[in-house]
Amino acid sequence: MKKFVFLLIPIIAFFIILGSSYFVSKKFDAFLDAQFISEVTSDALTLHYSLKEPSDYGIDVDTLFEEGKYLPSWNATSSSVSLNSANSSIDVTSDNISTTETASTEDSLSTSSTQNASNNLSQEALCKLKKFPRLFLHKDQKIEYDILLEYLTLENELSQFELYEEPLSISSGTHCELPILLSEYDFNCKEDIDIYFKILNDIPQYFDGLIAFETAKADAGLFMSDHLCIEVINQCEEFESSPLLVDSFNNRINETDFLTDTEKTDYIDENSAIITNLVMPSYTKMASDLTSLLGKGRNSLGLYYAPEGIHYYELLVKKYTGSAKSVEELFSDIENARTSNFDNIAELTASPDSDVSLSEILTESSQTLSPEDILNNLQLSIQKDFPIVDNFCYTVSSVDSSLSAGLAPAFYIVPPCDDYTNNRIYINSACDYPDIQFFTTLAHEGVPGHMYQHIMSHELDLKPYRTLLCFDGFSEGWATYTEFLSYEYAGEYMGLNQTAIDFLKNEAAASLSLYATTDIGVNYYGWDYAAVEAFWSDYGIDDPNTILSIMDLVIADPANYLKYYGGYLEIENLKSQKEAKYDNFSLGSFHKALLDIGPAQFNIIDKYFDDFYCNNCW
Repeated sequence: MKKFVFLLIPIIAFFIILGSSYFVSKKFDAFLDAQFISEVTSDALTLHYSLKEPSDYGIDVDTLFEEGKYLPSWNATSSSVSLNSANSSIDVTSDNISTTETASTEDSLSTSSTQNASNNLSQEALCKLKKFPRLFLHKDQKIEYDILLEYLTLENELSQFELYEEPLSISSGTHCELPILLSEYDFNCKEDIDIYFKILNDIPQYFDGLIAFETAKADAGLFMSDHLCIEVINQCEEFESSPLLVDSFNNRINETDFLTDTEKTDYIDENSAIITNLVMPSYTKMASDLTSLLGKGRNSLGLYYAPEGIHYYELLVKKYTGSAKSVEELFSDIENARTSNFDNIAELTASPDSDVSLSEILTESSQTLSPEDILNNLQLSIQKDFPIVDNFCYTVSSVDSSLSAGLAPAFYIVPPCDDYTNNRIYINSACDYPDIQFFTTLAHEGVPGHMYQHIMSHELDLKPYRTLLCFDGFSEGWATYTEFLSYEYAGEYMGLNQTAIDFLKNEAAASLSLYATTDIGVNYYGWDYAAVEAFWSDYGIDDPNTILSIMDLVIADPANYLKYYGGYLEIENLKSQKEAKYDNFSLGSFHKALLDIGPAQFNIIDKYFDDFYCNNCW
């Protein structure tokens, strides 16, 4: 009998563990779902851009919000939520150096709580997460656990630097990107219009919160320089005369099929009154309030000169790149990659078969190609290297001229989780660049870049909560990696020879690396104008206005260039490792595995990559 009981013990223990695992797994999934719901309901604008049908998730929009909660809140004591609408970029080029993505901000647009919900996922969330015994989680849940644990730990470290954030950046500021989000706000029913008006009515209070936050930054000695502040003031003043929010609203209302003609007229009149009496005066007041803060910026250089600025920059680089490498290691890796690029360029230009005028390619007439034709071509061209995605649609629109100076050459607006097949790409016609770069920019924003990656995340059943987390190193690294890869597709499309393709690809990578190095140099090593000028002069760039513009970008958005180039290098390094490991390495399988894991820190991607990789199984 004792022997029989002894034999039962491991069986009983097995079923106890199995039952515990089931219970813990269910609780963990519920925890992730609760985090998702909490974040998407933080304000009305975030909810609208996160979910098309909130009721499908048990969310009652009618009773959810109250006055002052239709936009994210900013105030002097809490910068936990911002409308740091992700992903637009400014192209700063010269006669010698050019790239489609010399970015100072990201280039896929969404509300902050969907792209930058990290501050909302608080210490409380981290404490809840740590209560789950990882041992009892399923394998796929362990990935989510590892990702979230590292993510929340870093966010808590960053929370002590809340006043270092800049919601009014010259290139990614709320004042520039809020109008884009409002102009793209879909009207599917009358309730959408009513909530939209409530959002507009919240703008004066929202802007007051931004100014209160900027005042707190000034009191702490962390306010922007006068030079940058004047740039923001000018942007606000320029938008005051923009018809964007009137014209775009009128177009959307007239396109609805659920309103009578009388209702359309009434809504159009009401919107016009709100824009005239509330929204535009808010921009005027913001410009005036910022003017009163001139002279209070104590640091006109990088984070190196701010209190604890170096430590903050280290955390920021870790967050934005998703890399576990130190800033010094990244600086060295970037320099080595650039050296390789320029060595390749020298070899290509010296080659006897270089029978194409590269200067002519770089100065071709700009944007003569159709965006739709390019994207359709890319969908076909990538099939040999990437998993196929079917049944999605997109629109390509132009940026309003009043906003063109502060926005990207192109950007992608992230669609709601439950409407991910409907996508929008914006083209900034004020940015003039050659056809080849127009092609590769659309690859970056569209296929196989941001739009493709977001669609694949949903096609591959990525956890909804992961769409809330800010993994710019992955998303911007992926878009930059695919942008450089797309030079091959562009060459086929435009009839370029391989020498020209290789030259342009190396030139683009080298150019972006210069900005990434400058970002680190200014913010981590303390480069001043003279140091930046000396660095760029080695590469033939010595125009004072160009140098000043570059410094403005890396000071206004520290670590931003590292999202692009640092993330790109991490993907390239991972690919090199796997090419060396697998005898029958498949580029398609590599891309499939990377997309299967989804946005995450690169050390975690590397940890689980082999479990997802399968030769030629895509």
